[in-house]
Amino acid sequence: MDFYGGKMDFRQFKQIIIVLLITINIFSSELVEKQTDKKETKTHKYEMNIVQKTENTFNDNRDIEEIDNKTIKKLNKGSIKSVLEESAINLQQTGAGQLSPFLRGLTGQHTLLIFDGIRLNNSIFRYGPNQYAAILDPNIIGKIEVLKGAAPTLYGSDAVGGVIAFSSENMQKRADAIIRYQSAVKSMGLHADIANKIGKLKFNIQTSVNDYKNIETGEDIGLQDFTSYQNKAVTAKLNYKISNKMGELTFLATYFSQKDGYRTDKSKRSDYRQYPNQNHGIYYLKYKNYLSNINTAINSTLYFQKTYEEYKRFKHNSLSDHRIDDLYQYGLNIRATTKLNQLTFYNGMEFIYDYLRSDKNYYDKSNYNTFSLFTKGEYKVSDLIFGLGARYTFIYLAEVQDTTYLKNNISFSAFTQYKVNRNYNISLNFAQGFRAPNLNDLTGSFEFNGGYEFGNEDLSAENSYMFELVNKFQAKGLFISVSAYYSILKGFIGRKEIDKPAGYEEYKQIVQKENVNNGFIYGTELTLSYNYRKTFEFKFNTNYVYGAMDEIVNKTTLETKLNPMRRIPPLQGILKITYNYSYILSLFYKMNFASNQDRLSNGDIKDSRIPIGGTPGYAIHSIGAISHLGNFTLTLSVENMLNERYKYHGSGIYEYGRNYYLKLNGRF
Repeated sequence: MDFYGGKMDFRQFKQIIIVLLITINIFSSELVEKQTDKKETKTHKYEMNIVQKTENTFNDNRDIEEIDNKTIKKLNKGSIKSVLEESAINLQQTGAGQLSPFLRGLTGQHTLLIFDGIRLNNSIFRYGPNQYAAILDPNIIGKIEVLKGAAPTLYGSDAVGGVIAFSSENMQKRADAIIRYQSAVKSMGLHADIANKIGKLKFNIQTSVNDYKNIETGEDIGLQDFTSYQNKAVTAKLNYKISNKMGELTFLATYFSQKDGYRTDKSKRSDYRQYPNQNHGIYYLKYKNYLSNINTAINSTLYFQKTYEEYKRFKHNSLSDHRIDDLYQYGLNIRATTKLNQLTFYNGMEFIYDYLRSDKNYYDKSNYNTFSLFTKGEYKVSDLIFGLGARYTFIYLAEVQDTTYLKNNISFSAFTQYKVNRNYNISLNFAQGFRAPNLNDLTGSFEFNGGYEFGNEDLSAENSYMFELVNKFQAKGLFISVSAYYSILKGFIGRKEIDKPAGYEEYKQIVQKENVNNGFIYGTELTLSYNYRKTFEFKFNTNYVYGAMDEIVNKTTLETKLNPMRRIPPLQGILKITYNYSYILSLFYKMNFASNQDRLSNGDIKDSRIPIGGTPGYAIHSIGAISHLGNFTLTLSVENMLNERYKYHGSGIYEYGRNYYLKLNGRF
């Protein structure tokens, strides 16, 4: 980069910009204090949720889909997957009770999961699809926001494909008991929920139990082996409002346990892989306050997470492998939102410390630490809004062999939004997404498809550069969002084949992770909804994504060739029509659809989860009714009415065949 004959590299340029942004924020804070002395400020509490604008998703510059509490209550069948099916995203499952959502062609380590502002992604999230989106109780969720596209400034590492943010349910007074039954899995589910208030203290206690038998697939094929599992959960939430000036404290503890799940695609009668125990606990203390003298909302969370994963492999019905990973995570995040006339600033810091006990996959007693600072400013001029943000991330790894890993990263985002009129706005966004290598990449060692993989302690961060155009229109119950995007992928981590070391001759190939893959992803998304006087509701959501990535074709010279990107979902979507006859009765029809996906990478062709020739398309039809009778709500539905055999692209299991669903909810 040349500046009037002088030279400056991009790293120096980024450092200057971030210093400038921090300086502007310090100056603006002083200006806010002076301005608020002259006039009374408004009492709006600006939250740092996915949706930054306080009104609704229409005013946000990004492509965001919101699933509200009312919809979650209707859809929830005891799993996170059942709720996310309201969106048109690909919901890959390597086994029943596992879930790896796709956002813009990316999944696993490249999509960020958040619960109440806490990152669920940890340092042992593995390469490719994983199961961790499923180990959260959907009954405690009050809202889900699906942000599509890179979001590095506010959310940091892993938010390359996008962010799925889960928010816990509010604590309005209630006492609920729910019983569910699903015929395709002979599943019985129970849930109890009580919330109340004593003076300034609000409390909520919830518990859930589910038992899923083997899935009965479509086309009269019968039961699908190795698809049963059980789970249970308990949650306690307390909220205490200190005072209007001192803010409020919230404590939450939630524990989710899943037993006897399987990797379905790698299991057969005498040779199978099982997850006997997967346990996940989240415990946090959150402080929120609104400082009216400087028009700033403060949101800070001190938290602890524990993730326990047990894995067993049986050959000829005898135990051949047994592994346990036990991760302890401690974290602190502080976020502040300041508003001054046309200026809004989002600032914060985050510190995370992971401590791992592992008997095989990793070095025992490894620790992995990250520290981040971020700042983002927005300025409004008439019908134009400009935004610029930056995030600094420092990563430190230490493990038992005294190997250290130190890296830092600076990423940027920017946007401009033009409000053509009160009904239509258009936004142009840029985001430099990144994913920092984690313990899985740096020190993990695993078997895969007859081969063996080693980590690499010399990896750099993966980077993406997203350019996005978002159009939004709303008027009289109608909402339309159309987005188009193009992302450049740089230095993505792939598997490089290496010579077999002594003791590993039995494996077909030995690989090591390297920053060797470059590529691109582009696509479009459409969301259309219409609500006529709350009587008739129509929703249509679809997306298309195309991706290509370099793959190594010569292990000696590391020569690469641009091929289709692995696991890219096909064109898919959802159409849903709801008729609210009255408060007493609602009727609905839903169709989930996807086209054929026969554009496969070399890895897809070898993947046992993908049928020969690709994944067939489908159109799945479901109908249902919801009836309110006094204190009781009865839900009846017939899903996959035509009993089709289908699966999400890349999944290791087939979905339910014809399924009769019954739910009875009593409120007391």
